[in-house]
Amino acid sequence: MKRTLQVLGAILTVLVVVIGGVIAYFFYVGPQLDASSKAYVDENVPLIVKAWSEEELWLRAAPELKEVLTREQVASLFGKFSKTLGNLQRYEGSTGDATLAFVLDKGKVITARYRAKTEFERGSAVVNVALIQHDGQWQLLGLHVNSPLILQ
Repeated sequence: MKRTLQVLGAILTVLVVVIGGVIAYFFYVGPQLDASSKAYVDENVPLIVKAWSEEELWLRAAPELKEVLTREQVASLFGKFSKTLGNLQRYEGSTGDATLAFVLDKGKVITARYRAKTEFERGSAVVNVALIQHDGQWQLLGLHVNSPLILQ
């Protein structure tokens, strides 16, 4: 019985140390991921939406986005946004955060979601942005524009 309790104690100690290490890692890495992903969004979203540039979006698109969306679809959608909203007048910054997950078949997956308030020639819009990090570089996973003008 004494030996069993010693083994269980050792296992519990190892688990506490491992869990503590994981938590410390998240507290260390989390703010860095939040800062770098926010900087990426605030730098790149205005470049994409200022004149609805399909090329700017495509340069930043993750492979996952390119698998489900064609350049022609982006050009068509951005043409509609350009006619409906016009060019970007003011970018008010973004809010959001990054998420770090461990997926069994993919390993470490780092994503981020942000919401940016914008003002265009013909009205305001909220741009929702999804990012993914590949090899330490942020890439665009999705960009969704919400504006009451689009529904008219």
